[in-house]
Amino acid sequence: MNYLLIDGNSVGRAAHSSSKLTVGDEEVQAVYGMLRTVQALLREYPNHKPIVLWDGRAQWRFDLFPLYKGNRSDNPQKIAENASYHTQRPQVVEALKHLGVTQITDFNAEADDLAGYFSRKLDINDNKITLITGDKDWQQLITENVDWLDHRSHRLVNATCFKDETGFKNVDQFVEAKCLTGDTSDNIPGVGGIGEKGVVDFFKEFDSFEHFMRLSGDLEYRPKLSTPFLRFANNETPKDSTKFGKMLPMQDAYKRNLKLMKLADYKPNKSRTEVRGGMITYNENSFKEFCEDRLFKSILIQFDSWIIPFKKLGESV
Repeated sequence: MNYLLIDGNSVGRAAHSSSKLTVGDEEVQAVYGMLRTVQALLREYPNHKPIVLWDGRAQWRFDLFPLYKGNRSDNPQKIAENASYHTQRPQVVEALKHLGVTQITDFNAEADDLAGYFSRKLDINDNKITLITGDKDWQQLITENVDWLDHRSHRLVNATCFKDETGFKNVDQFVEAKCLTGDTSDNIPGVGGIGEKGVVDFFKEFDSFEHFMRLSGDLEYRPKLSTPFLRFANNETPKDSTKFGKMLPMQDAYKRNLKLMKLADYKPNKSRTEVRGGMITYNENSFKEFCEDRLFKSILIQFDSWIIPFKKLGESV
C-alpha cells in the first residue's frame, strides 16, 4: 500500500492564512481549506492512503534546549493568529474523522517525529510514501521510496533530484549542515563561526562530520585547517550571544543540535499516542451535516462527486 503522510499543522496553518472565512463570528478558513487540500491530494494520489500527523509538545526538546521555538510567542499578531487557528483545529480533526481519514498524535512528540517513525516503518515491500508538508526538515526522510511534496508550491523533492534541490549529496549531509548552522525557524543556534558558505566549504573538504573528526585528529593535517574548522576541532566555546546567552563548546552544540533535529530515531510512546479515524469511522451523513452547519456551499453543491475520493479510500482498505 502507498501512503500520504500529511503534516496536519503545516496544511492547516497554510489554509488558515488564506482569505478569512467566517460563519457568524467564527473563523473556519482553516477547516475549509484543509478539507479541500486533502480532497485534492486524494484525487492526485488515488492509490495512496492518507495519514494526518498532528503535533504534540516535545517537552524533551525544551528540556534539552529551553529556548527551543522561543521566537514564536513574542509577536501579538502571531499570538492572535495562533489562537484563532487552534480554535479551528478540533473541527478539522472532527471533519477528517467523519471522512474516515486516519489521524495520529503523540502528545510527547511533533508531527516531524511521527513522520520519521512512519516513513521508516512503512518503507517496506516497495511501498511509496509521499510526505506532504511545507517543512523542509522532513526532507531528511527522503529515500528511494519516500518523496517530499510542498503542498503550497507543489515542489517535489525525491532521491533523484535531492542534490539539485537541496545542495547536499545525501540526507546525512543535509542533517549535519543544519546541526552546524542552526535553524532560525526553531530558534536553534549553530555551533558558531560556520555559516551557509562555511558549511559548503566544510563538506567540500571533509564530506561528513565523521571524516572531519578523523582528519582533525591527525596532527599532520591539523595545521591545514582554516580558522573556523580549527576552532571546531578544538571544541572552542564561542562568545556569549545576545540572543542565546552562554554558548556551548562547538562540538557539544553540534551533538545537541543532532538530538534536536534528527528525526530518524524516534519511536512513538504508545501510552501517549492517540489514533483517530480510519474507515470504521467514515460517516457520510455526519460529514454532510458538518458542512451544512458551517455553510460550506461549494462542497455541498457537488457533494456526491466531492466525496468520491474518500469513498474510494474505504474501498481500497
